[in-house]
Amino acid sequence: MNFAHRRYTYILLVSSMALLAIALRIHNAFHFNPYWGYDGGAHLAYIETLAREGRLPTMQESYVAWHEPLYYAFMAWWWRVVSPWSHTATNILDTLSFVQAMLGMLLVVLSYAWARIAAPDNRFTHLMALVFAATLPGSLLLSSYLTNELLLQIGMLGLLVLLVLFGFHKKRLYHIFFAVLLGFFSGCLLLTKLTALVPVGALVLWFLWGSLRTHSFLLFRNGILIALIATTMAIPWHIYRRHTFGTPWTINNYEQQLHARESRPLPKNFFTTFDTNIFLHPFWDTGATSFFTMLYADTFADYQGIFHNPDTVQLLPEHDRMEIANKQSIPKRQAAYLRYMLLAALPLAFAYMLGLIHLSLHVLRTRFKFTKELLVLLVCGGLFVALLYNVTRYPFLERGTLKMIFILALMPILAPYAFSFSRNMFYRVILGSATLTYAVLATLAFWV
Repeated sequence: MNFAHRRYTYILLVSSMALLAIALRIHNAFHFNPYWGYDGGAHLAYIETLAREGRLPTMQESYVAWHEPLYYAFMAWWWRVVSPWSHTATNILDTLSFVQAMLGMLLVVLSYAWARIAAPDNRFTHLMALVFAATLPGSLLLSSYLTNELLLQIGMLGLLVLLVLFGFHKKRLYHIFFAVLLGFFSGCLLLTKLTALVPVGALVLWFLWGSLRTHSFLLFRNGILIALIATTMAIPWHIYRRHTFGTPWTINNYEQQLHARESRPLPKNFFTTFDTNIFLHPFWDTGATSFFTMLYADTFADYQGIFHNPDTVQLLPEHDRMEIANKQSIPKRQAAYLRYMLLAALPLAFAYMLGLIHLSLHVLRTRFKFTKELLVLLVCGGLFVALLYNVTRYPFLERGTLKMIFILALMPILAPYAFSFSRNMFYRVILGSATLTYAVLATLAFWV
């Protein structure tokens, strides 16, 4: 096959996967009721209060009122734009769901763009990263219901794309105007969700470390400037939250208050075991005694058991559906697809581990040189530690504390390093076959 044929084949495959990603998200936008998602009604109440009354909600009106306001203000703006032409609330919800689906598509586009930036000469990696981003359960789920998590994940990945694509060109990392842009971008992230402290903190630390390694005052100045701009933008919100909810830094006021007096220690060996029963029943609370089991199942399947159409499921004959621990009924057909997905994902998980190890060794070999790889490692390590903290800070095990959607950006960020770990044909055939099989199963399972 000559170069032109390979190029056209590549374009055809990329276009096909992009169309699949769009089709999945738009279809689900009009078939997935936003009230079915995590805290769906609370997110909608937040948006509606902003749209109708022009103010932030109280905890009595929405128990996610402590969430940062940027995403909700954005969706409230859409609410107000379409409401004059919408005759029913359903029309407004459909519009918001469509906007969410387009945000989900932006995450897929950024995942592909990042793969091209991080592994510029590896078309196999570009294509596999796109396939994975298009059908990853967390990506599909966040595209289907209204939540601020999606905007945060877009922002974290977008920050890396912006920095690497433009920052290293003509040494813009040293320009004050580029630092102002990064500071404003970082401030917007902090106004989307508190988890943004991880990438913003990693970015500032990276600049400061670069100033030491290269003896550059300009990098030091830019790092401080980014921190000052981002902090200044976020401070008014935290003053408001301190005044309204009692503390500026808590991650989950509602859950902390609800379970403040409970004391149920994490299971023994929680961080050192893996429960293979997850391959038989891939839902909570199978594997709940193992951190990595839960993380694996929630990354590559629907561990929470909520990504389906409850109205349709109730119409199924009783022998075609099953009830899981969260009292949800799901189709047995979907449960079978999810089991197969976890098996197909084994080579993917292995590739991710190899890619992370290779990235870490590269940073060590270069003695923590001021490179994009160091920043990627700081962001990814920080996100993982943040998830660990979110799990261990509670005095009890609760399925809502361990969700891959909290750190979903970790998957597309590491994808180029996982898929480009080796150019060996056998490695590519195994990984490519597993990825395509996984994508087919995910499409069948999550076409709501």
